[in-house]
Amino acid sequence: MSDARITAGRKLAADLNAIRTENGVSVKDVMDATRLAENIVEELEQTGLVSNPMFNRVYLRSIFRSYARAVGLEEDRALSALEEALGGTYAGSLRLHTGKKGGSEQGDDTPPPEEVLDHEAGEDNVAAARPAATPTSKPSAHPDPASPASRVVLLPNLRGMWAAGIAALVLLALVALALMWVFSKSDLAETGIDTESGSIDMPQQIDPPATPEPTLPDTLRIGVTATVEPLDPIRVTLDMRQEILIPSAVDTVVLPIEPLVRFPLWVEMDSTVVFQFLQMAQFEREVDHATITVEGHVLPPDWVDEQGVYTVHRDSVLAWLMRLSDVP
Repeated sequence: MSDARITAGRKLAADLNAIRTENGVSVKDVMDATRLAENIVEELEQTGLVSNPMFNRVYLRSIFRSYARAVGLEEDRALSALEEALGGTYAGSLRLHTGKKGGSEQGDDTPPPEEVLDHEAGEDNVAAARPAATPTSKPSAHPDPASPASRVVLLPNLRGMWAAGIAALVLLALVALALMWVFSKSDLAETGIDTESGSIDMPQQIDPPATPEPTLPDTLRIGVTATVEPLDPIRVTLDMRQEILIPSAVDTVVLPIEPLVRFPLWVEMDSTVVFQFLQMAQFEREVDHATITVEGHVLPPDWVDEQGVYTVHRDSVLAWLMRLSDVP
């Protein structure tokens, strides 16, 4: 980690703290709007997080985007300042482009509360904004005089056609009788009836094998995959301590996870992060954009309660697998 990057990160952090203070936004307001932990917000306003190995470029861009919305700062300028700090060249450009209240030179660009709510709500309101489908026009009930249906058709002489039709019917009947005879011989052979001697060889009845009941290991593996859009972020709570590997721009970081402590997790599109749990795992926020699997089985998407918490219990998974095994 270069000294220029550390110095640029502290300069950026001081400017972010000043902009938040001038706009009258408290740390608690930022925590409520971004759902970031208090220690993350404090470190963001002290070092800019650019020297923390736990946060790669994707994590930092997501955190800066959420922080900018919370304090009334343009996201593009915040992300541009972040890139300068990561390169060790940030020298206060964020403050040069902002006024007393942290907005742009032409005025405050703070999005109205409705815009913030719509962004948090995601795609829930997209269906209401779509225009109604235009009904297709019905075909005309009056035929075109020039169409083939309105033309006069001259029929040929049908005397010879009657004889040809009767001959064709007789031929089809003979073919059908021959096919019936062949199929009946095949069915008798499958049932064990000897058509020459008339003896019947009854096949032995074999009982189908019993379906074993599903079992689960003591420690369950649970995977989270971003299938609709990047998880930005999803909240995870597990009941056992473990460590996961998070790749950063410089190296792979080992992130320790304490039991029953909710933590944020950023997952890129089509990427999967696998955890372990004993009895219970919970997921909050962005659950409708993720696919959750246990031991390779895709869990039902309707395990979400009224508070939007997706809870996975060992007993629920086992009962669900038993119901699947009973389906014929």
